[in-house]
Amino acid sequence: MKKYIILFLLILVTVTAERQNQIFDNELKLELTNYDPSPIVPGEESNIVFDAINVGAVDLNNIVLQIQEKFPFSMVSDREITINSLKIGERKSFSFKIKTDHSTNNGTYSIGISYLTNTKGIVEVKEFAIDIQKSNLIITPTNVRIEPERINPGDTAVIFIDLENSGDFALKDINIRLDLTDQPFAPIEDTAERNIKLLNINDKASTQFKIISLADAETKIYKVPLRISYVDETGKKYEKEESIGLIVDANPSFQINLENANIYKLEQAGKVTISISNIAPTDVKFVSLELLESDYYQILSNQREYIGNLDSDDYETVEFQIYAMQIKEDNFLPLRLKIKYKDAYNNEKEFEEEIKLNVYSNWEAVKYGLEKPNTTYLKFIISILLLLFIWSAYREWQRTKNIWSAIGNTFVNTFKSLFINPWKKNKNVK
Repeated sequence: MKKYIILFLLILVTVTAERQNQIFDNELKLELTNYDPSPIVPGEESNIVFDAINVGAVDLNNIVLQIQEKFPFSMVSDREITINSLKIGERKSFSFKIKTDHSTNNGTYSIGISYLTNTKGIVEVKEFAIDIQKSNLIITPTNVRIEPERINPGDTAVIFIDLENSGDFALKDINIRLDLTDQPFAPIEDTAERNIKLLNINDKASTQFKIISLADAETKIYKVPLRISYVDETGKKYEKEESIGLIVDANPSFQINLENANIYKLEQAGKVTISISNIAPTDVKFVSLELLESDYYQILSNQREYIGNLDSDDYETVEFQIYAMQIKEDNFLPLRLKIKYKDAYNNEKEFEEEIKLNVYSNWEAVKYGLEKPNTTYLKFIISILLLLFIWSAYREWQRTKNIWSAIGNTFVNTFKSLFINPWKKNKNVK
């Protein structure tokens, strides 16, 4: 009877040894060093890493290792790999990628491996123990909100996070860390890490992080890792990673100026040069400038001009040709403009702007020295009067035959007719 018991114990020890995480013979030792995730979760892919150690007295070449598929595992990678050489005492790692059947229950399962070396034929399958556990320890962010939703460069924001234990066990020592490494954000007032001592089944907890965006942050969406670690009731530690999208977006701001114009009076055609400057810390795309129709002017050129991309602190100029038809009471002509563009997130936006062009009447243009008086009519009248004076002097010369007497008499007669005679007539009327 004792013989049978001893034999049974030897068989049990042998089977148990076959299910350990390392197996070896007189030339090769195999160790199961790691599998990720640990424990393996049903329905997910896992990476299983082994080490091969040459424990023999000769170098080994062309070692062929092969996974023996069995439920609940199936191969994702090739089931066979080759180690070209393994010197005496040398250790080399190799790995296989497997997938676990989604219907697998919690427990310890085995995966087999066989190998072939240059010194011996195929060695029988050895089995390694692998733990499988359904994912019943779950803590998830049920709600994440950022105020404000779009953060201007250099401004602050608050990230609110709600957590829930939706698993089957209480969780403790929960650590929530906002990983701002290589991100244009920094925590303010305290660190980017929070701790919760205990979270029972179906319980919820809330936490928040206050951050500031760097002044030179580029306008785009940033994916910030949120790392959560926790411990179950047995003291086993778990880690998971979520991500939070933070939007950096500065509101576009433009400055519109009238740079130049060669129109200064009514009923005049000419060019107006308008500049548009991007004075916001963000770039804009597909910018266009349109001069809107108006009763104050007629557009003689293209009504809309395409500018394209406009970087921060950059500007472009656009020319329009118009004809000034009327002005407002304070001597300006209103130019109505429409600006269209797309922001960093490809949202199309537009707004209208009005700038003033000073325009004057003909008399005011002369008054303010914008143009010289029109002397054409004055010259014409003077010419007529001069001809009449010469004609009168000639007639007087024919009478007196004295040129100086004729000029003097003509001058006196002209003066009397223009000034003295009208005065006498007005005096008589009075």
